[in-house]
Amino acid sequence: MPSKFPGMDCFLEGQVWEDFQHRLITAIADELGPALRPRYVARIQERIYLEQEGDSRLILPDVALLTETTPDPPRGRVEVMEAPVRSL
Repeated sequence: MPSKFPGMDCFLEGQVWEDFQHRLITAIADELGPALRPRYVARIQERIYLEQEGDSRLILPDVALLTETTPDPPRGRVEVMEAPVRSL
């Protein structure tokens, strides 16, 4: 009997799918990266929230293309505390 879905690989629909999907997503991000730099960056598992008049939805795209931003360095002081000395 011919397949009801020509061009579909039935083996990917089983347990192999999770591994295949993660590898494909990583390969896509790796290929896009050099073409996007320095202005944009491809991110995997980036959460995107859409909000419209009381409605909020979470979207998890396979690969998100974002504007490259460098985080500001933390401001303030950093102090190191010595470990307490205990006598036995």
